[in-house]
Amino acid sequence: AYLKIAEGCSHGCTFCVIPQIRGPCRSRPLATLMAEAGNLAAGGVKEVVLVAQDTTLYGRDRSGEPELPELLRELAALPFSWIRILYSHPARITPELLETMAAHPRIAPYLDIPIQHGHDEVLRRMGRGYGRKLILEVCRRVREILPAAALRTSVMAGFPGETEAHFEALAQLLEEVRFE
Repeated sequence: AYLKIAEGCSHGCTFCVIPQIRGPCRSRPLATLMAEAGNLAAGGVKEVVLVAQDTTLYGRDRSGEPELPELLRELAALPFSWIRILYSHPARITPELLETMAAHPRIAPYLDIPIQHGHDEVLRRMGRGYGRKLILEVCRRVREILPAAALRTSVMAGFPGETEAHFEALAQLLEEVRFE
């Protein structure tokens, strides 16, 4: 079952209209999510999949701090076989998040990290707020803390102004990281 943990997005990516359509990120209260998750578990759900436009923004709109690790620790106490996280912004994948995932075997060692591109100039024009160096560092950290992790991504080829050299940098990054 899917558990929507937040609505909207506070990023200003130039290719996306979600913030204009759905507004800024609004995290659902922890108590509300735990009540819904408890009902799902009681109903026999084996896997709960956390979804939001950016799951790693969870809680920042309320406290200014990432609250996804806390939510995961709470969910890990319920009798799910798997807890999976989708749509994690690379700049917000913290060591605390990865350590929380590593500490709880029922949290799937899986991260969906939509990097969008692998060249700094294209990432800047996309308004992503990070560059190639951060992508590589985050993926290295994931592989270090969660060696069994499966990494998934999505990218955009042909972004306006993309050159052959930009595309080659993207292809090289994908080859280096080896996303599953």
